[in-house]
Amino acid sequence: MVVDINYDDDRITGNANEKDEISSVTLPDHLLVEQILSRLPVKPVIRFKSVSKFYHSVISSPEFTKSHLKSSSSSGQCILLTHSPYKLITLSYDDRNNLKSPIELDFSLDLSFKQQLQPETGRYVGFAGSCNGLVCFYNQSRWRDWRGTKQRGFFFICNPAMHLYREITSPVIANPGFSLEYFWFGYIPSIHDYKIVAQAFDASFYWFIYVFSMRTGKWNRICDIHELLHVERSILSLEKMVVFEDFLYWSFELPDVVDEWKTKRIVGFDLVNEQLKEFPWMDWLNRYKKLNFFVMNGCLSLLCTPSSTSTSTSSSSSSSSPSSSDVWMLKQGDEWSCWEKSYSFESGDMNIVDITPSGKILARGYKEPSLNRVKIIDPTQDNPEQSSLDISDWNLSRQRGGGYVESLISPFSTFQEETHQV
Repeated sequence: MVVDINYDDDRITGNANEKDEISSVTLPDHLLVEQILSRLPVKPVIRFKSVSKFYHSVISSPEFTKSHLKSSSSSGQCILLTHSPYKLITLSYDDRNNLKSPIELDFSLDLSFKQQLQPETGRYVGFAGSCNGLVCFYNQSRWRDWRGTKQRGFFFICNPAMHLYREITSPVIANPGFSLEYFWFGYIPSIHDYKIVAQAFDASFYWFIYVFSMRTGKWNRICDIHELLHVERSILSLEKMVVFEDFLYWSFELPDVVDEWKTKRIVGFDLVNEQLKEFPWMDWLNRYKKLNFFVMNGCLSLLCTPSSTSTSTSSSSSSSSPSSSDVWMLKQGDEWSCWEKSYSFESGDMNIVDITPSGKILARGYKEPSLNRVKIIDPTQDNPEQSSLDISDWNLSRQRGGGYVESLISPFSTFQEETHQV
């Protein structure tokens, strides 16, 4: 392979023969693949497939896909959803925690699919998760007729960089009394599978879990979850979930008054065996109102925010003073008693959008004037708020976002189905 090198006459001196030697350098194919192609964005990599059968074969291989993903994973980006109309944008930040202006992703959908996503009365699009370049959403429409409330919906998993997507029918489409409310999407390395976890509620507000496997292409229903755990729905903050060592953990938002007979539990879901597990409640958790699980530096962690009554001595001060949050880490993954408090910081008016693997928090305010600002918070620093950015020009959804990298992973990577390419 011959690679052209541009040079500047003012910077390179010598005779014409020397310049001719510099202008063309032959690189071995394996170096071009390992050191150059694996570091390029997805779009030029895909174009490179047409160079030769050799490069088409190499770029299409699982080994190159993994190598390219590894090179892309160091970028600091969060993917967010806008509405009216729905768009995908990325919000980037550099090593110094400086936020950059949002960029709309060049991702289009065919007309029939796009029409299903137009905002209208009773329609809802929810963010399920982002992992390894794949982004998952849930589209749901509700309406009423003489027989009551009805709904239809579907999930869609897309790779914006490759312009690929697939639709997945809702598991409760045949159960009009059920409603899907909260979702998670991610990758389980130990079984090389991507899964969707969805919580469904029936008319009596009993909840169930449905699990979709990309490897099998099927939904599995985990029954009688409510009766098994005896957990009141209002205790679990079901929209905030995190995975650590194959377990999916639900965050908590405790009501002001919890009936004494209702047992407080930490709930984990084994994504491999698709079974629930209960973890003991620690007494020190009782002082907090919100408990958000996340993973920081390879450890399961908790971002804990006290209730206003525990952070202020009067009602007048509680409405104006910033709240202090604590970060706890589980030092030994299999020893639930080994939680240690790492640090505290003034979290203030904060609605978490995403938490990075290093523990940095991407947040936005609950209300004006901070509602239209996003900020990077590093709790380990003396001044936690590192930078902020005005997003008033973007009609962002108030839902959470997720980390994003470009990848060559297809929504159909584990089994063959019809591919939608746009």
